[in-house]
Amino acid sequence: MSIYEAVLLLIMAIGAFVSPYLSKKIKLPIPVIEILFGILVGSFIHIEQHAFSIIKFMSEFGFLILMYLAGLELDIEELKETPKKEFFIYTAYYLIIIALTLVSAFIFDISVPLVLLASMTAIGLLFPILSESGTLHTPTGKNLLVIGSVGEIISLITITATTIYYNYGISLKALHHIAEIVFFCIFAFFFLKGLKLYSWWYPNTLLKIVSSENNAETGMRTNFLNMLMFVALAAFLNIEIIIGSFIGGMLYATVLKEKEDIREGFEMFGNGFLIPIFFIYVGLSFDISSLANTKVLLYSFALSSGILLTRMVASVIFIFADIHLRSLITIPIGTSFPLTLLVAFAEIGRSTGILTNEMANAAILTSIFTAIFYPSLFKVALRFAK
Repeated sequence: MSIYEAVLLLIMAIGAFVSPYLSKKIKLPIPVIEILFGILVGSFIHIEQHAFSIIKFMSEFGFLILMYLAGLELDIEELKETPKKEFFIYTAYYLIIIALTLVSAFIFDISVPLVLLASMTAIGLLFPILSESGTLHTPTGKNLLVIGSVGEIISLITITATTIYYNYGISLKALHHIAEIVFFCIFAFFFLKGLKLYSWWYPNTLLKIVSSENNAETGMRTNFLNMLMFVALAAFLNIEIIIGSFIGGMLYATVLKEKEDIREGFEMFGNGFLIPIFFIYVGLSFDISSLANTKVLLYSFALSSGILLTRMVASVIFIFADIHLRSLITIPIGTSFPLTLLVAFAEIGRSTGILTNEMANAAILTSIFTAIFYPSLFKVALRFAK
């Protein structure tokens, strides 16, 4: 480890330490504080001048943990219990959003990957806001989590499809890659079925495996084993490893319904250090000069506006759903701050060349803007829906 890495790692640790305190003081989400901290540090330290290999590795590992925890937040059983009509409407909502973004790309002659950023949805910020407002277990909160979960899955499919198309086009290589993804999904499905069957026949054995005198320690090891197994399989099949991490978390949450104890240590480890390192590194990688770039600012304004406008238009379909009219306004706003997946798509797009640096920086600015302003608007909508 070089002296530059050691000093920068210390600075990042300080940022991770003070971010929760600053978040409470200025009422901003912790990831936003961490990205802004990274941007501030990056304005004084030119990270590209040095090979910060260790910090980059920690950032990428934190990204994997972030996506794994995103999978853990999904409740597949809740999705399965959703009536078919409602599930169809929820899916149609996001397909309409994607269609609107593609039409916008065609009309305004804008890069398709850029406008597809406006279709991203994640529940990383939605979950704590619902919990904080006391609406997590209400019909409105449960509906929003299911709708957000459907959107998160569709967003990951969109990211994967976009990456395949722009890397391989319409070719045999693309078909081969799709076949690999299908194989991965089939493996994940049967792995899930096998674990469920095993836990049904031998429940005590499974409990012994995932429990010990120190549940937090065992839970961390179990989660790491599960996550890295799916990451390794995804890497072997040349699939985006974040997809493997996400599916691993989703399967873990599905098989082990009483997962809170053994998940606790893993969440503390991830959210305590590596995930903050990822968000701070995103800020460090942000080109501060882009704040004076008119094109970046226009992209960011268009994306931020488009995220909410497309959802407002698409939400018309919910008049056919069994949702109280006063709750309808919460849906487009509650799905309009996809911070984690915006950052994810920005980083993947930048590394693969699908997005230019200007577009990636615009996506990061959009993630900050939407995470600052739309949650406040969402809380107002929640109070109106009560």
